[in-house]
Amino acid sequence: MKHTCPHCGKQSISSWAKFNSSSLHPAICPSCQGHAKQHWASHPLEDIFYVIGMPGILLWSFLVESWWPIIITVLFLTVISTLKFRYVPMVAVDLSLAKKQHWFAFGCLLVVFIWVVSDAIGK
Repeated sequence: MKHTCPHCGKQSISSWAKFNSSSLHPAICPSCQGHAKQHWASHPLEDIFYVIGMPGILLWSFLVESWWPIIITVLFLTVISTLKFRYVPMVAVDLSLAKKQHWFAFGCLLVVFIWVVSDAIGK
């Protein structure tokens, strides 16, 4: 299955490239060499479910002493994720923003490294 490139409009991006794409590692269209990523726009109800619903499902599973609420939730989330992967289009990547995100991630990693090293030396 191929996915539509937001730059040239051709269905040339593979599912594996779409699955692995992000703003830090964009998929490259074989036709136009454009950079694209998955568009993971979530609905506010989805966010509310993750924050409130997941602990509720776990509590419900604990109270009824059954794994079925967890199993049904996992199956439901798998179906929703598959549908979103299939039908949510890809969007173009702004390379200047991606470079800033790379440097931010590198800076965070450097801060954590310095913190761990200073903590190890201090003891």
